[in-house]
Amino acid sequence: MSFSHKSSLNFLPVQLHLPIQKHKQHRIIDSMQMNVNKYYDDPRAWLCHRGVVILAGKNETVHCLCSLHYYGDFCQYQNQRVSLTIRIRQENLEKFHVIGIIIRLVDNTSLVHSYEQVTYVPVINCDAKYNLHLLYQDRPKNMSKNYVVYIDAYNKRNLTYITSWIFPVQFPFMPVNRMSALLIIPTYQDCRLLCSDKYLESLRNVNTDSCQCHSDRITSIQYKCNCSPDSICIGFINNRSICLCSLTKTGPRCYLNSICQVNTCMNKGICVPHDARHSFTNFTCVCPEGFSGEICENNDVQIDMSFSDVERPQFILIHFIKVIKPHFISTDPAPSRITMFKKIQFHQKIITFHMASDFHLVFVQLETIYYLIVLQHEYIPTIVISTQISSSQRCPHIRELLDEVLVDYPILRRVTNYHTVCKQHSHLMCFHDNETFMCLCTQERHANCFHFNFNMTYDCLGHNDCQNGAQCF
Repeated sequence: MSFSHKSSLNFLPVQLHLPIQKHKQHRIIDSMQMNVNKYYDDPRAWLCHRGVVILAGKNETVHCLCSLHYYGDFCQYQNQRVSLTIRIRQENLEKFHVIGIIIRLVDNTSLVHSYEQVTYVPVINCDAKYNLHLLYQDRPKNMSKNYVVYIDAYNKRNLTYITSWIFPVQFPFMPVNRMSALLIIPTYQDCRLLCSDKYLESLRNVNTDSCQCHSDRITSIQYKCNCSPDSICIGFINNRSICLCSLTKTGPRCYLNSICQVNTCMNKGICVPHDARHSFTNFTCVCPEGFSGEICENNDVQIDMSFSDVERPQFILIHFIKVIKPHFISTDPAPSRITMFKKIQFHQKIITFHMASDFHLVFVQLETIYYLIVLQHEYIPTIVISTQISSSQRCPHIRELLDEVLVDYPILRRVTNYHTVCKQHSHLMCFHDNETFMCLCTQERHANCFHFNFNMTYDCLGHNDCQNGAQCF
């Protein structure tokens, strides 16, 4: 029999409907449609080894469009390059941070051979990997030079410097150097590397005063940059400036307006334009707490919770359970679960949190004690729920409810006695065995149980930097 939350009493103390903001979204449709002819059976399709065949003119002259990895008339030669894979992590950055990452391949004469730009939004790209390819300007590369990968991080909202990294290219005799790095972005600005003489030599121009060490250098080289005044000039490559644009600008020199102008995102959301090399019309909105949707147009469910006769802890875990309706493929779909971590300040009386996803049950966990604070038969969006944690809402352990002999039974035998618990305790709302099942008591005083993972670990996707056995969220 599948689990159903509707057999229990609706437990939704107070509901206040918020005004729903209606917004008609206008999509920009690209009028250019490309018709691509596929020549799978044409022998000319195999002339370009690792490239794409282009037939030009009436005579259909064959040209090859090569990827960055290869070059030559038929893409038959492999480019010498640095293949770099990076993953970026943060240290307690705000949700609204938008970080611009500049990656440059530089030799010991401060010549920039190639560069890449990455826009990192912690709330969206928290565990993303970036595979980048940095090419040398010379073919073959100059073996007498030493090469270094410089990486700089800037806050794109106000164009201030954050930190930098240096990775020397080892084994220069290899045609392809593969490198990987985990970049930890610090909480505060770190100018130590940028202010070093060695690193300043790699920068042909910097027009930001976010680090004091730049002040003497700006006056002598600022005139060389041709980026827009409201951008950052990182350096030069082939006599062209390397520009870092703000969120409202785009283009190689940051003189073009991006799709992110005033009020692109609703409710004070932050608009982040996509890579201009791929699209000028796509963007992502980073929504403030309490709002969600493509342009932050939706009000999330708000839950205001207080403590009644329960001691207030330093933090709580909030488990949102969504009951999935059975369908023809599966007769017993397992409920889905989202867990939220919330710190509680010392004098905080009301704890407020929001949820954008659908849910039917809400359990609050205080160490190893569980409380049922919300049970709604149907999900209602854009509402405010006011509730409190009291001892009557506690979900006791099965050891408190069954005889010791029954509790020591194996789980498959013990669970057959769970139905008696609700009948014997008329005011019981829920209980658990801290092993497999979380159970609700139905209106008919039956036990309605579902699988609940009591041993879930929180280690920040395997990168737990907390010490002394603490968990990471």
